[in-house]
Amino acid sequence: VQVFGMGSLCRVAVVGRNASISQSTMLVNITKEDDEGNTVSLLDYLVYHNMATRQPGGTSPQMRVVRTFPQLPSVKAGTELSVIVVQVNSPVEMFVIMENNAEDLVSLLKDLQAEYEVEAVDEQMILLPVEGMVCVARFSEDGRYYRAMVTGVMGEMMVRVVFVDFGSTRVLEVGGLRRIKTKFLEWPVMAVKVGLVDVQPVGKMWSEEATDCVRELVRNKVLRMVVVKEERKALTTKVMLCEWNVKEQYSVNHKLVHQGHAKPVKRLLQHPDLTRMFLTSPPAPVQGMRTACR
Repeated sequence: VQVFGMGSLCRVAVVGRNASISQSTMLVNITKEDDEGNTVSLLDYLVYHNMATRQPGGTSPQMRVVRTFPQLPSVKAGTELSVIVVQVNSPVEMFVIMENNAEDLVSLLKDLQAEYEVEAVDEQMILLPVEGMVCVARFSEDGRYYRAMVTGVMGEMMVRVVFVDFGSTRVLEVGGLRRIKTKFLEWPVMAVKVGLVDVQPVGKMWSEEATDCVRELVRNKVLRMVVVKEERKALTTKVMLCEWNVKEQYSVNHKLVHQGHAKPVKRLLQHPDLTRMFLTSPPAPVQGMRTACR
């Protein structure tokens, strides 16, 4: 009950009275608003945390999500960018960060750790998780905090979240979530969902070997990305990926095919020489600007 209140304003409504010969007790409903403007009752909180049960006929709260992360502008077909691949789920579903956003991301992460790496305080705890809720979550592999969004509320106090700046998904205990401060909602989502264009799986589905092959081809590299097909609604932006400054001008798309992990579509076979597909030469270093080692 103390954690629910957290020293903030709560509202109390009298809903009945339980009277006996020796005493009379008022029955009340204690509520407060969360960051989304939802009215959350103490009963809802206790029921979710398995500290109470709802009486027959009681109803669960209808929760809404208002706050969200801003999105980067969509990239147009023909756009050429330097990117870093941060998550590979399959050859046609991966997440990249624009190289020119990398320093902003480092700054954002530094600020997040400074804010959340102290011992958890009651004011940072999530009262009731709801699908679509934006938050900060602890990544179990390194113990650090990152911006996240709840994508599923599961049983046993577990939730599924996506770390929006990296594209990775994890199932966590709700105790690993923290309320996100408004200042961290001003930064756009850094990870952009893309997929390799003009490749198909050898079988009915993409094999784990194909996914591992892509991971090895993109690991710890700044890559040249050309957008071939723009994102349309829920579809993924289709791209070609290639290393900068290499004599062998074959893309990740081609290498996946050559290593036997994918089948090409006809257009991919028509462009074995990538010099005509890519628009420009590698960018020249700018004096005074730090350049990533390749």
